[in-house]
Amino acid sequence: SDLEISLEPRSRPRVAAAAQVVDGRASDNVALATVTVNGVPVTPGPDGAFSAPVTLVRGVNTITARAADAGGRSAEARVELVYAPPARRCRVPKVRQKPLATARRLLVRAGCRAGKVTAKRARRTRPGRVIDQGTRPGRLVRAGTRISLDVARKAKPRRRSTRRR
Repeated sequence: SDLEISLEPRSRPRVAAAAQVVDGRASDNVALATVTVNGVPVTPGPDGAFSAPVTLVRGVNTITARAADAGGRSAEARVELVYAPPARRCRVPKVRQKPLATARRLLVRAGCRAGKVTAKRARRTRPGRVIDQGTRPGRLVRAGTRISLDVARKAKPRRRSTRRR
């Protein structure tokens, strides 16, 4: 029989992890001389089975396995895997009562970012502090989501009563 090589996985084109293990089998009626996966030599077992770790990059990856026998014949098998990493998430932090600069820093650290900042009058909160946020704390949103913030500004002074007592 002729030199043959096959690869697994065959019909799993979309994967979510960069580290994958490719399994294969090489067979020939003459002794196998070399088996490589993406140019890296691997040692097949007595039955011709082999495994090789591969690291994928984002997008389409072509994994090529080559086998050569002592007679100089070679065979090749290819499989394409698509690496699509899961989207990163942001857990919205609690930024109420924090100064605006601190709130922005906390949002970036969590994977979100500050959106529209609106100045609102507030009597009980010191100016420059966040009095409300657009998305409630603890909620999971897509990474990079803009979170709107309402920030306290100086309240209008209270009017003195003009009534006489």
